[in-house]
Amino acid sequence: MYKLEWIVLQNYMIKLLRPADGISLINIGCGFLAILLLLSPYISNDALRFHLALIFILLALLADGLDGIIARKTGKGPLGEYFEAMGDMTSMGLALPLFVYIMYQTQIIQSFSSYLFLLVVLLLYVCCTVIRLAAFHPMKSKDSFIGLPASAGTIILLTLSFIHIEFIVLILLMIAISLLMISPIRFPKSNVKENTIATLCIFLTMLFGHQFNNIAPLLLCIATVGYVIFGPVSLLYAKRKSSS
Repeated sequence: MYKLEWIVLQNYMIKLLRPADGISLINIGCGFLAILLLLSPYISNDALRFHLALIFILLALLADGLDGIIARKTGKGPLGEYFEAMGDMTSMGLALPLFVYIMYQTQIIQSFSSYLFLLVVLLLYVCCTVIRLAAFHPMKSKDSFIGLPASAGTIILLTLSFIHIEFIVLILLMIAISLLMISPIRFPKSNVKENTIATLCIFLTMLFGHQFNNIAPLLLCIATVGYVIFGPVSLLYAKRKSSS
């Protein structure tokens, strides 16, 4: 009897799934694989290990964008919001901080103060990411995001840590991005053209990595920083223009 009830419950859970949830599962899977790659003792080549982890985190970001498109076309299931939040937490809230930690661990291990400072900042980032993801749907707006999207912050920190910028610069940026994610500042939703450019930059970064003097990750980072700086300005300009 217990076995029969379990089978019925399992089938019911499966029936709750929608096509968009499958994309969210890809997001979760890519984030988890990135974590495993970062911790893997079988890849002795650090450059290869970080490049592979970078690829899977970026694939998770692409899946994060795609699940929303699929949900709008095929409908959102009752589990959609939970899947999306869990997927984003895996790839952006866990894989990214681990990427930063392992990338800089040989540098921070020489100084306990630097090590402690990084732990505090990483904890701040994780907490702010949790708040941002949990508040996303309750505070969702039609034409803008309240607080910096976690995906934008992830791209900036991922690309800059991948090219190994100065430790203190990355730490300061991580603090700023953490606070921006939970700020009341509004950021615009990107249009089709902007999404196409971002996707192209992501694929180029995955393909070329450190090649050509890190041009691909730098372009991706610059495009995202441009969004962070000019996005809120464009919203304010549009608001003033409509009210005048």
